[in-house]
Amino acid sequence: MPYDVPLVLSFVAFFFSVLGIMSALMEKHSPIRHALTMLVAGGLFYYAWSLSEGQIDMQAVSEAFMRIISKIS
Repeated sequence: MPYDVPLVLSFVAFFFSVLGIMSALMEKHSPIRHALTMLVAGGLFYYAWSLSEGQIDMQAVSEAFMRIISKIS
C-alpha cells in the first residue's frame, strides 16, 4: 500500500512526541519542539489518510506495521 510508510511514521512520531512532552514538562523545559513534532505526525497521518482515500481503520494500521516490518526483515 502506498500509505504504509507515512502511516507508520506518523504513529512513531506521535508516540515519541507524547513522551517528549511529558519529559519536558517534568524537567520544566519548553515542550514546543515536541509539540511541533506532534503537528508533523498529524500531517503525516492526514497525508496517509488522503492517499488511502479515507479507508484507514485500526486493522489497516496494524497491517501497515506488519508490512513494514516484513520488508525490513
